[in-house]
Formats: sequence, structure tokens, C-alpha cells
Amino acid sequence: MSLVINAMIGFANASTIALSGFMKVPQVYSLLKSRSPSGVSLQGLLLEFSGYCIMMSYNFYSNYPLASYFEYPLLVVQDLVMILVMMKLLNLYSSSLILHSVIFLSIMTSIGWGIMPTAFIALLVICMYSTRLFTIYVESYDVALLLNFFVSLVLNLAIIGAALKFRPTKKEHSKKTD
Repeated sequence: MSLVINAMIGFANASTIALSGFMKVPQVYSLLKSRSPSGVSLQGLLLEFSGYCIMMSYNFYSNYPLASYFEYPLLVVQDLVMILVMMKLLNLYSSSLILHSVIFLSIMTSIGWGIMPTAFIALLVICMYSTRLFTIYVESYDVALLLNFFVSLVLNLAIIGAALKFRPTKKEHSKKTD
């Protein structure tokens, strides 16, 4: 790659990471100051958190350079802080919460370590984008956001299609291992 392209990539990565590093701080501050969760949807926050975790795990699993996805770990930490603050304000700590958290962390870990099949990961991403399409359509009808998530959904459908089409058959797999 040329020096210009490398510089552009470096600037794009650095600016995205820098902006993502404090994106949720005003919301966390507002929650702490008001001591009220009004105006923030816990379900929406959990959906966003799940999406960030899936994307972070997928990038980690794919061995992409950390600079190309480091905003996701930063956003995950900030969302986690917001979730904990929200749960404290709503008095929602329970044993079932711990169980669900362990299940969620197990799924994210299995994605990151490559235990989870690629097609399943793509299916999770498709579900995330589909739900985001629905919520954006219903809540704001922002055409730019709708187009962004729609294109992402179509591309992930193409990945699943390719994974299913080109996966090795049992005969091909046994020939490779012999």
C-alpha cells in the first residue's frame, strides 16, 4: 500500500477510536447526576451492547488488526458501565441476571476463540441488523441509518449464502484429512 493510503487508514482508525473512547461519557454522567434512568431504554442499551460484543468478537475471531476495531472494546466498556448504572437505579440485580450474564459471556468467548461456527456468527449479526432496522424505522425513520443497516444486512446475508454454498461436504472433508 502507498504511504498516502496508510496515512489515511491510520487517521481514520485513530479518529474513530478517539471519538468512540468517550462517546457514552455524557450519558453516564447524566444518569449519575439525575439518579434517574428516564429517557434511556435498558432494552435498547442491552441490544446495542450485544451488537458491539458480537462485532468485537467477530473482528477478534477474524484476526483483524486491533486498530481496525478497537472502538468496539471501548464502546462495550462504556455500555457495560451504563448498564450497571441503569440496573442499580432500577434495582434489577438478581440471580437470574448473573446466569444470563454468564451465558452471554460464554457465547461471546466462544465466538472470539473460534469455537462458534462462522455461519452462526453471521446469523447473529443479521439478527442484530434486522432488529436495528426495525427500531430505526419505527422510532426515527432516519433514511441514512436505515440504508446503512440495510446494506450491512444484505452483505451479511451474502456471507451466510457463500458459507453455506462453499462449505466442504463430508466427502471433501474426509479426503483432506486422509
